Amino acid sequence: MAKNKRSPSPKQPPLDLPAVGPNQVIRLEPAAVLAAGNRVRLVDCRGSSERRVMAIVGSIAFDARRFEADNPNKRVPIVCVSWIGGRSLVAAYRLAKLGYRVYDLKGGIVAWKLKGYPTVRDF
Repeated sequence: MAKNKRSPSPKQPPLDLPAVGPNQVIRLEPAAVLAAGNRVRLVDCRGSSERRVMAIVGSIAFDARRFEADNPNKRVPIVCVSWIGGRSLVAAYRLAKLGYRVYDLKGGIVAWKLKGYPTVRDF
């Protein structure tokens, strides 16, 4: 009986993010986050009214009460986002203490938008 052969998956370049230790958060430039693409999970730490104004394409809303249940794989890198990086840094340290590999978007969504990177309205 012939074995089913899976078609090869397209190769992605290695994820070139700095190593993060336990309880540690590293701030990443917007270009590094954009280059990582869908290999990181973008977590928007702002409120829903702020997300309706503007959000980064592919980001998810941060819900502290459900985050661990909704995101059990702690090996997937998390990038926290807020307007300029204040609230996201607080959330990032909170997630790092839970054992996640966490980064913070340096300069927040403002820096992202100034670079011309993709954003959407969240209606």
